[in-house]
Amino acid sequence: MSKKLSQEHQDKFKKLNNDVTALKLDLGTLAQQQHMLLHASAEKQNEVDEFMKELTEEYGPIELNQDTLKDGSYKEIKEEDKK
Repeated sequence: MSKKLSQEHQDKFKKLNNDVTALKLDLGTLAQQQHMLLHASAEKQNEVDEFMKELTEEYGPIELNQDTLKDGSYKEIKEEDKK
């Protein structure tokens, strides 16, 4: 004959087990979100790279910075700056 936990201990064990299961589900969801965000970030970086190629074709080698966001200004990259 098997022995049984008291109702109080059985209830506590069920609650703890449910909590652990919920946390594992949350971790899985978080891992999936991280995976999706990493892919989205890589895709956006590819868009930035393509846009920079377009800008280079139109303006030559340039450097963009925070001022570019404010007023559209940029810095030309000279051959000696590349070294």
